Amino acid sequence: MKKFYLLILVLVLSLSLIGCSGDSTDPIDELEEFEFKVAVESPENSLATGKIEIDDSQYKGFEGKYEEGTELNIKAIEKDSIFLGWRAAGSNEVTDKNREITRTINEDTKMFALFGEISFEESRIGVWENNEVQLPTITVTNPDGNQEEVMVDWDRKDGFEVVEGKVTIDEKGSYEFFGTPKGYDTDQQISLTIEVLVEGEIGIELDLKPSQPPSTISGQAYTSNIGSGVELTWEDNADYYLVYRGDNQENRAPLFRSPIIDSTFKDYTAEVDREYYYWVRAIDEGGMNSNFSESIKAKAGGYDGIKLHYKDTQAPRIHIWGATDSSFNTEWTNRPHMDDAGDGWYVAEFPDEDSLGLIFEGTSGQSGDQQATKGDWWFMDGEWYPYNPDYYAKPEISINLDSGTYPAGVEVVVSIAGMNLEGIRIRVGNQVISEEDNYIFAVGDYIAEGETDELVVEANNSNGEAIKRVEITNSEPEADFIIYFMPPVDVVPNIYTWEPGEVFGGWPGAPMLSVGNGWYMAYVEEAQMVEFKLNWDGGATGDLEREAGTWWLHNSIWYEEEPDLDDIPEQLWEFTFDPTEYGLSADNITNVHLTGAMNGWDPNNTDYTLERQGDLWIGIFDIPAGTPFKWIVDGAWTPGGAGNDLIVEESEDGVSEFVE
Repeated sequence: MKKFYLLILVLVLSLSLIGCSGDSTDPIDELEEFEFKVAVESPENSLATGKIEIDDSQYKGFEGKYEEGTELNIKAIEKDSIFLGWRAAGSNEVTDKNREITRTINEDTKMFALFGEISFEESRIGVWENNEVQLPTITVTNPDGNQEEVMVDWDRKDGFEVVEGKVTIDEKGSYEFFGTPKGYDTDQQISLTIEVLVEGEIGIELDLKPSQPPSTISGQAYTSNIGSGVELTWEDNADYYLVYRGDNQENRAPLFRSPIIDSTFKDYTAEVDREYYYWVRAIDEGGMNSNFSESIKAKAGGYDGIKLHYKDTQAPRIHIWGATDSSFNTEWTNRPHMDDAGDGWYVAEFPDEDSLGLIFEGTSGQSGDQQATKGDWWFMDGEWYPYNPDYYAKPEISINLDSGTYPAGVEVVVSIAGMNLEGIRIRVGNQVISEEDNYIFAVGDYIAEGETDELVVEANNSNGEAIKRVEITNSEPEADFIIYFMPPVDVVPNIYTWEPGEVFGGWPGAPMLSVGNGWYMAYVEEAQMVEFKLNWDGGATGDLEREAGTWWLHNSIWYEEEPDLDDIPEQLWEFTFDPTEYGLSADNITNVHLTGAMNGWDPNNTDYTLERQGDLWIGIFDIPAGTPFKWIVDGAWTPGGAGNDLIVEESEDGVSEFVE
């Protein structure tokens, strides 16, 4: 672990005062010195209290790998740090000292954010002359070992003027100054208190008091079907915690999957049967870290051998070599399938093995040569994990709208997926509208007509933080073509266009936007004529064509303004089933009914049963135009699949509009 040290040398002054006149005596000759040392810790892989924002996503600590040419905007949003810098992996050179940088990656590289933590270790006393106090400077020791003296911009608003770091004090009292390090783009303020206690003495102290570390910590081996290792628990009520691990009492580094929210932590990266030392630090609401707790020692649990998990849509094969038990080693032509473990995972177990080579072969091809060691391992998308990556991942935020202009009735659907979600906030502007993981509202509920505001969704768990933003304007879109559609069933329809091009992507297009009361809308900004098709789960319209304008489509009827559904007469359809059309004989049929989107495709639902009239079966039903359906004859689909892809519309398939 590398350490930065901020060394603040404060000369605490001896002053003799005569009454309250402000005149001083000569300085005292005999001196004692006070020295304030501020330690700043920065571990190798990133730093504990750092909070980074990259392309609208937030991280606690950061290590990322990006392809050549990727442009990143990286912003520090943690305010409780004095030292802030950025450096490349494997280098001690700090390349930037700004809170926000935009960087184009010139080759595959890793960047680290470096932050400061503040704590006191010791202090000394010195003198000062002519009632003038020299406020302290800071000595920064960088990761490469070089030191630099950094001036502090000290300020006090109660009448004292700080000139070139000096201030004149000639009366007893307590005086507080605030400062920020020059040359470091940080919001961290240093608070400096100078107290004239009695004639002849001045006391100076920095007002920075760390949290207290947790006092009771226990650790034990942990085994589960989602990961194994060491489980730590402790008793405390701080806002957050940091966990450190080491192979011995002198060597420790932080485990950076989380700022821990609860007073428990599972270390899935611990190797089976290996002993580790652990420490915990508390973080208060201001972001200040405590000292280290007392260390505890624990041995990691897990599978006694090698257990491998592979994610796929069907059972993959696995080829093994190098196992101690030769029965596990396989010939390539005789490699076995892995066993189904549920949720798309497949498993293979090799008890008592410490190391082996393998190749997975799944639907996406071969994995290439892999090496596995003792313990539980999960392999997904070319990466190894010591825990189930489906279960342990940072939150995923979904918003159905992109930034843009929408009518007041358009529904905004926010969904947050993830385990152990915390800190959920859904806000429009400065107004928090929900703290639930799923929330639906209309644009006009929180954004006034003609106004624009930002929707911000935030969430975190022990694996990281996520944030997503969209800018929404409440207004009718300025578009040549707008369509509103009410599908015949309660599903979200898609719109697919081919003229003027695939505006909504390839088939089946893109989901239409719900505007309430069963209506969905979509628009094309520039078009004089639109050729398109609307489709949904289990059904679709025919090919449609409309000129520019605003249109409503309901039950296959077009309207130029929103129709009043109460005034629309009932639309009845006559269904006629002729057995001879399907190679059947009426003499062998007992029952005919319909199943389709109108009854959830339940073949046992007989709400739409036809009556026999001679050698035909006929029924009249109120079913929306465009509804897909099938014939059910004596409980079975129509033989040979004939008549199994029908739509309620005028056709030669036995469907006609009924007129009384």
